[in-house]
Amino acid sequence: MAVPYATEPPPGHPRPGVLAAGLTGVAIAVGYLAVADPHDRTAIMPRCPLELATGLDCPSCGGLRMAHHLLHGQVRAAARDNLLLVALSPLLLHLVYRLARSLATGERYEVPRRPAAALLIVALAWGIVRNLARWPWKPTLG
Repeated sequence: MAVPYATEPPPGHPRPGVLAAGLTGVAIAVGYLAVADPHDRTAIMPRCPLELATGLDCPSCGGLRMAHHLLHGQVRAAARDNLLLVALSPLLLHLVYRLARSLATGERYEVPRRPAAALLIVALAWGIVRNLARWPWKPTLG
């Protein structure tokens, strides 16, 4: 028989198993990305729907290749695949940490509106700049 929780989580707070399942999924994905090369066309990797539909690189295109390079300590190659994501990696990791912490503790965490709006504007500008014909750093394809 399962032992009930001594105290119930706050309303709307997921059970600890949800966080554990999420972290397990992330660990499996990172492990797969460490051993599977996104440059290899035979590797099973998701494709960008915007790129498939339009041929344009979205602001996060090259993110899997970038993460693969970072996992192997190749910062220059990672920057070539997606300079913005490399630059924002510390901030994004902090946001993921805060989200995980809020799930674990039940505290409410929201990204402040102004920084969120600034990130959106930067991402949109990056999506335009990286598709300019003269942009020198095209994502590596293999």
